[in-house]
Amino acid sequence: MDIELVGVRFERDHRLVLDIPSARFASGRTSAVLGPNGAGKSTLLRLIAGVERPTAGTIRIGGRPLARPNGARTPTALSFQRPTFVRGTVRYNLELALRLRGVRAAERRSRIDDVAAHCGILALLDRPAGKLSGGEAQRAGLARALVLRAPVTLLDEPLSGVDAAGRARLLGELPGLLAEYASTTIVVTHQREEALALADSITVLDDGRLQDAEPPAGGATAPA
Repeated sequence: MDIELVGVRFERDHRLVLDIPSARFASGRTSAVLGPNGAGKSTLLRLIAGVERPTAGTIRIGGRPLARPNGARTPTALSFQRPTFVRGTVRYNLELALRLRGVRAAERRSRIDDVAAHCGILALLDRPAGKLSGGEAQRAGLARALVLRAPVTLLDEPLSGVDAAGRARLLGELPGLLAEYASTTIVVTHQREEALALADSITVLDDGRLQDAEPPAGGATAPA
């Protein structure tokens, strides 16, 4: 599904955080939003996910406004920069995300086992989610987003908190995971290397404003 922003502004505490006259993220592709810390990248994802509402403007997903009169909205999956879990095991947290989307029990089990294997967290499923290391939590948070198989997947700094070896491994695995479990994806990062490795297109966000997109130089190709 295409994601389109028209005249979107967001203010917090009377400070302008985002000012995006027009932007479009193409359906079925992985787009990277690259920018320094504090540029407004996480806020952009939260607006698209519906976690926060813009001060002005419209966000459309698949041609339909994100906020509709009947309260319905397109399901999105958001992986936070700092994964936050409810009490319980990793499996419980993944299952809860699916239960809230109305997925049946048998399918929940199948999806969790499949995604956990691909994300390398099968051994963590019965561990308390609050006891994970930074890298383990990042993988579990990624699995929680991917298990939803949502039309739109939003990843906020998906490699933060992962050690160098784990980061290199996950950077190599992520394109395949996104091709398998995601459709339209936006990844935000402040690392150009990550954007080039993961995305079909790159947009730069600086001081709340989107700059011209740059194509990845020999980076990822569009999914089949």
